[in-house]
Amino acid sequence: MTDTTVLTAHQAAAAPETSRVAPTCLIGAAVLFAAAWYLMPVAGETDAQEIFRIVTPQRGAVLAAAIVQLVAATIYVPAMIGIIRNTASPLASKVWRPASILIVGTLGLATDAIDHLLSYAMTAPGVDQGAQVQVMEFMQGPALLLIVPLLASFFVGAVWLSVSYAKAGEISRWNPALYVVALIIAVGGAVLVSTTGVVEARPVGVATLWTVAAAQLWLGFALWRKRSTREVIRD
Repeated sequence: MTDTTVLTAHQAAAAPETSRVAPTCLIGAAVLFAAAWYLMPVAGETDAQEIFRIVTPQRGAVLAAAIVQLVAATIYVPAMIGIIRNTASPLASKVWRPASILIVGTLGLATDAIDHLLSYAMTAPGVDQGAQVQVMEFMQGPALLLIVPLLASFFVGAVWLSVSYAKAGEISRWNPALYVVALIIAVGGAVLVSTTGVVEARPVGVATLWTVAAAQLWLGFALWRKRSTREVIRD
């Protein structure tokens, strides 16, 4: 038996376990991502004083949201590594790039969660919030620009991953279409918030991010179903 044969046999044996990790972690990460934004009392708001006004009476929720988002960011990593390592998949050569980009994007999720922790600390009892406004303005301005490429990587990787699976017929084309829906909600909602004041920023932000989470949850369940089907056929 050659080294190549042994390596191939090892990859085939590891593939089911690897493919089991990916959908499980992706489902868990998507659920936690949605939960974090359900808990977060402020979304889509960049005005420092408004952030302090909203966060101050709901500091516990902000802390919980930040912790849940950090956990979600962590779980996305093994989900994507599982997809990349599943070399037995016919899509192996097409999904490792978007999966890698999404991993980069988890750095943005983690950084965003730390930003939420910062707002939690800045609104602690006894802290002079007036003295913190300038710092928060920096975090919501120049510092945010540094984080945006990382956050963009998360969404770009997620969209690209869904498109790759949809093109291969592994999932409905309506799955990547959910990201278009999320974009419409975000842009249309932002216009309504800024021009009419009828809609608040938080519902728009939450609806946008829940739509993204729904697309990822759908993909996770689709991968799980495909894994179960292939194991039944193989048995």
